[in-house]
Amino acid sequence: MSGLTTGDVFKIVDEKIRLLFNVKAVFKEPAAFYPIYIIGLDSNVKDSFKKLYMFLKDYGLIPKLSIEGLDSRNRSEVFLKLSSLKPVKPRSISINIFLFLLTLITTASTGFYMCSTGPFLEVYPEANTILVSFEFTLSLMSIIGLHELGHILFLKKAGCETSPPYFIPGIPIIGLPTFGAVILQRTPPVNRDALFDLGLSGPLTSFLLSFTVIILGVLMSKTISPVYAEYLLEKYPGVSSIPVSLLFLIIQGLILPVSGGVVFMHPVAYAGWLGLLITALNLLPIGQLDGGHSARAVLGEKLSRYTSYIMLILLIVLGYWLMALLVFLISGLRNQGPLDEVSALSKSRIILWVISIFLLVLSLTPLLIF
Repeated sequence: MSGLTTGDVFKIVDEKIRLLFNVKAVFKEPAAFYPIYIIGLDSNVKDSFKKLYMFLKDYGLIPKLSIEGLDSRNRSEVFLKLSSLKPVKPRSISINIFLFLLTLITTASTGFYMCSTGPFLEVYPEANTILVSFEFTLSLMSIIGLHELGHILFLKKAGCETSPPYFIPGIPIIGLPTFGAVILQRTPPVNRDALFDLGLSGPLTSFLLSFTVIILGVLMSKTISPVYAEYLLEKYPGVSSIPVSLLFLIIQGLILPVSGGVVFMHPVAYAGWLGLLITALNLLPIGQLDGGHSARAVLGEKLSRYTSYIMLILLIVLGYWLMALLVFLISGLRNQGPLDEVSALSKSRIILWVISIFLLVLSLTPLLIF
């Protein structure tokens, strides 16, 4: 803060720390600029740390609780370390706008291609190609956009800095117009609860929207005879069947019973299918993926890292080799974790994590055939 010397700041911060925590000792390492506190653990540590985190932001500092270096048999004390909070440099959003427009183009062109080719026109001769293309584009972009908006709103509420979303364009025409979007988190979550909420805030939003889009899309879909389906497959080499998740099958069975026929998926239903697939892949407990955040909060650093290795191998085995490559290149397999890794995760969040794993199993399509 302006007008304060470094000594003034140290004094103010020290008084605040001693007010919030049971300070057992204070020392300074030779290469360290800030002192390190040894504090006693009690039931108020989680709330006290959150208050300290918000307090220190005004002084350009960030706290962290750590047990590294302490006697592993002694869990009654932890280190409280301070570091400078790197200022967020203003960045141009031109790249964000460019990637959004490029993803919009790849999505819209894919939708138009699906609606203007022979199979769709044969099954839906009454359809307005432009309108259906717009419905497909709006559905898929909304699922991806609201997913990231869920993250951004949570991070803003938690007092964390974040970048605008970076949309990732895919390969148009072949049915994979986008790989979703990502945001860059500029400050770590304050504790395990916040890390968990960060991981699930986006997927839960996009899951609900994907669920809604699938229902609407299935209502628009048509059932055709197996003979007609074989005819379309022979006449149009680019047409093929696609695997669907258990959740998609359940919705389809409730709304559009097949009864010996074959479902010709409406483009809106395909948008919901693709949105659900992207959401499910994001829920996988790997590294910096959304599921990796929640798994890190539940399982801890070591176990979540091993889980990431197993899940990456599983992705490759299931045929998601491109997704596995993107995950490895973009985010890696490690999760940085929260600033307060000492405080326990709330029991309600552990239950919610079990539910999210159940949703993952229901939502993940067994194989990609692109």
